[in-house]
Amino acid sequence: HELRTPLTIIRGESQVTLRQQTATVEIYQETLNTILEQSVKLSKLVDDLLLLARAEMHEFTLDVSQCALEPALSEQVTRWQKVVKTREITFQSHLKHDQCVVIDKDRIIQALTILIENANKYSSPGKPIVVSVENSDDWIRINIEDSSEGISSSDLEHIFERFVRLKRQGDGMGLGLSIAKAIAEAHGGTLTARSVLTKGSVFTLSLKKNVPH
Repeated sequence: HELRTPLTIIRGESQVTLRQQTATVEIYQETLNTILEQSVKLSKLVDDLLLLARAEMHEFTLDVSQCALEPALSEQVTRWQKVVKTREITFQSHLKHDQCVVIDKDRIIQALTILIENANKYSSPGKPIVVSVENSDDWIRINIEDSSEGISSSDLEHIFERFVRLKRQGDGMGLGLSIAKAIAEAHGGTLTARSVLTKGSVFTLSLKKNVPH
């Protein structure tokens, strides 16, 4: 279904436009814009599916390096706050500013972006989002706490499955959380969720302090 829909739109728009004997430049431009938009969606979907396939085959390679985690995460939260000016997005850290971990920074930021984007999408208007980082034994835990309506226990069991249509997922592809989980596991970490109906949800990305090689 996820592949068929954009392909159907591309084929339909092309056929309709080509059948018009007196199509204007504007009509051609509108058709091409639609085709481009759907092609971009298809390209992203294919990239996401390839990423998940590599993860399943344990071929998810990471470009790891030393990274000061606290400033890297703080920077991303600041960027999100500039984009979503109507919502308070705060950052709390219990790490030392110079505490480093060896991670694929781009991939961890990708996972964080997915989680913040979800929190923003499902939280009630004006409600805050809190991103916090804490030390816990051999782990560093990144928590993204939202103010959504929460997730039922039955849905919570399937929240990380790809293409699963839950009430909370709306019109999305259903791949974002699967990708974030794959990124966490490629680092030897975990991604978990807990939720209370009407009170919100917390997604926790846990990274081992002894880093992957």
